[in-house]
Amino acid sequence: MTTRSTKATESLHESANQPMATLAAFNGAAMGVVSKACEAYLNGFAEVNAEAMNFMSARLRQDAELGGALAECKDWNAMTSLQQDWSRRAVEDYVAETRKLMELNSQMMTNSWNSMRNASEEVMAKAKGI
Repeated sequence: MTTRSTKATESLHESANQPMATLAAFNGAAMGVVSKACEAYLNGFAEVNAEAMNFMSARLRQDAELGGALAECKDWNAMTSLQQDWSRRAVEDYVAETRKLMELNSQMMTNSWNSMRNASEEVMAKAKGI
């Protein structure tokens, strides 16, 4: 009688634990989805950061060059011409950089969402088999 009771109890515990095991497996898979999306986002963020740093470095270099060129000017016409050229290039550079950063941010978000979607589809395909 004890053996039957023990087997019945074990069977009851196994059937009660099955939904919990499924839930635990699904939660682990869901965390994997989030992890892949975060990884894609952070990779994109690093690319955006590198681009911004390169741009700032180039702009600072151009600003320093302007200072040196202004110091060598002999008259006001040459000085104003240098300043006008610098201003025009600066505006063009900032517009182009803004465009680049917007494209990189768009790619970053697209890659992150695509990574999440692909990983989610994998999890759902595996979940159908559970």
